[in-house]
Amino acid sequence: MKTKKISRCQYCHFETNEKNKICPLCSHIMDYVIGDEININPTLPEKIFLNESRNVQLGYYCFKCRKTSINKACMECNNVGSLYLLYDNKMAIINRIENLKEEFTNEEVDIILKQLTINEKHYLYHNFEGAYRFFYHKDKNKAVACFAFAAFFYYFCLDIMVNNIDGDYAFIAYIVNALGNVLLGSLIILGIWYFIDASNIEFKKKPAKVFISLAIAQSLQFIYAFIKLPSIKMELITGFIALAIGIVIYLILEIWEKKHEK
Repeated sequence: MKTKKISRCQYCHFETNEKNKICPLCSHIMDYVIGDEININPTLPEKIFLNESRNVQLGYYCFKCRKTSINKACMECNNVGSLYLLYDNKMAIINRIENLKEEFTNEEVDIILKQLTINEKHYLYHNFEGAYRFFYHKDKNKAVACFAFAAFFYYFCLDIMVNNIDGDYAFIAYIVNALGNVLLGSLIILGIWYFIDASNIEFKKKPAKVFISLAIAQSLQFIYAFIKLPSIKMELITGFIALAIGIVIYLILEIWEKKHEK
């Protein structure tokens, strides 16, 4: 079997191919280790038969009919049911919760996980309310869109800057140039992140961090331009220097955050 880096829970030993710091099942810490690649089909079966030998049951719940069933498709209305877990007369609709501890105590979660099969654990893992973020990585379409908008906005701002820098409204040229550099740098960085790991953009505050870092540097460049009234060439040069400084600020914040998480 192929080996790769996988995540393994220190407590319940649940394993995922995706890198997770917290176990999606028991909420304990996961280690990123070398192990066998997880090759389990997470697609929910058309039927989930009751297991009378245990007191943990999985099945489907139809929100329209308000009924449970072993069939994925409701026999009365033909709507697709949602996966549910039943233990000790407590039922949790899996796609309505982030983890089992929202509905069950720590002791109950331990008992539940001991009775579930590996496949059933992956059914839960792939169907939690926040499961989308576990598997959302590259988004090439959004990355390309970011690069395209970066080029468009920068060209637009550059055109305004060139046409106004020698007139009575030079300060507008400086403002627009700073804005163009912020948009250029922000969209390029976000586009790169969409190629690497889109979840960093969709589920974290990374866009705000990028924008603020670049805006701080460009604000300083604008103050310099407002005082010195540079030529077009010097305005472009100082703008790109400020852009580089903004990127450095952003990278420092990223490194600090990574160390802080540890």
